[in-house]
Amino acid sequence: MDKTCFHAEPPKMLGVRFARCGGTPADLAEIAGSRFSGRLMARGQAKMKALRWLMGFCCLWSLGWGQPIHQIPNPRQTERGWVVDMAGVLSAAQKARLNRLISTLERETGAEVAVVILRRVQGATPKEYATELFNKWGVGKRDADNGVLMLIALGDRRVEIETGYGMEAIIPDSAAGEILDTVVVPRFRKGDIAGGVIAGVEAIAERVRKAQSLGAYEPPADTVPYVVPTPIDDYAPARPASFPLPLAGLLVLGGGVGLLAYLLRERPPKCPVCLQPMSLLDEQADDAYLNELQRTEERLGSVNYQVWKCARCGMLEIHPKVALLNTYHRCPQCKGYAVQETTRLVRAPTYARSGLELVSYQCKNPRCDYREEKTRVLPRLERVDYDWSPSHRPRRWDDDGFIGGGFGGWSSGGGFDSGAGGGSGSWSSGGGFGGGSSGGGGAGRSW
Repeated sequence: MDKTCFHAEPPKMLGVRFARCGGTPADLAEIAGSRFSGRLMARGQAKMKALRWLMGFCCLWSLGWGQPIHQIPNPRQTERGWVVDMAGVLSAAQKARLNRLISTLERETGAEVAVVILRRVQGATPKEYATELFNKWGVGKRDADNGVLMLIALGDRRVEIETGYGMEAIIPDSAAGEILDTVVVPRFRKGDIAGGVIAGVEAIAERVRKAQSLGAYEPPADTVPYVVPTPIDDYAPARPASFPLPLAGLLVLGGGVGLLAYLLRERPPKCPVCLQPMSLLDEQADDAYLNELQRTEERLGSVNYQVWKCARCGMLEIHPKVALLNTYHRCPQCKGYAVQETTRLVRAPTYARSGLELVSYQCKNPRCDYREEKTRVLPRLERVDYDWSPSHRPRRWDDDGFIGGGFGGWSSGGGFDSGAGGGSGSWSSGGGFGGGSSGGGGAGRSW
């Protein structure tokens, strides 16, 4: 019997067609069961599809709601840590590892690093959000601005490294971008968010430690420096300078040795071939024997080349003499003294924070393309007024006004006790962090 003839009929016609086709009761039961199970399967698939759509919508809905800045808990206040994970990316062990890494860095160098992982930012771009959150918390020490904030917004698929003013020379924008490009974003694209965060913080810590070992960065002092005044009466009256006789003899002897060395240096060299004295060519004639780099150095005044020529055999010798007051640096590429240094003020120093200048290096050799830019931190301005009362207590001025009568220290909650005006006062960055600030330095990447 052909069972397919029943599949296109409605249920009420099955019995009629069954009788006409001569089917058995078992055939009728098989046909009815297959149709019922097919409908159940179709309904189940539709429900699963709807459930998947609902779960996807809920996920997107949860990512679509960003966190305003005032809802981000300060980790230094809540748990004395450095990491905020509001997206549930980090395990307890990974978060503890980051906190240990940053605490060790802060203890060794004074630098502060904050890590914030969010579902999505709200009310601003990720860069604006990072800068505002950095300054709200005051990441870094107040007198050094040595803070770094790493912000990850999963819904925006964006990561930002925000640096404080004092960190811009240690981690310039190009270095922050290099960290993101090499160790952070590649891991993010593979779905390893936690691994990218840990690798990024490790790279930041490595640069800070390297800068400290090279002497480019010094951690802030535990207390505010001050100057103890010395009254004028404490100085002894000036006496005319006198030189003992042995010292005068040494000066005369040293001058004679220097004069003899100069005369010997200016003696014409002998030709290595015919042993005859060589002649010094004038400045116009010697240019024919100099290459382009040597002529450039002479034009810049960084090096004077003496060309000696033997009148008998024509042997040549070129003797370079670097200028004593040379303002040009030696080029790492062409090795000539032709690199000019120029500076441009980026941010003037104040009594509250350090300044910053951009240093540019360019080789003046026409055949060399060496160029380089670096940032240099300018020290804060210091202004001290003296209290000539019998106690001789120093008084220090800052941008915020007069601070005197004695100094306090950093409080455990991140505040600063100044003892202004001889009493007690406090300054606070919002608690927890040291009170650093950022002008928007750093870099960001999408993945």
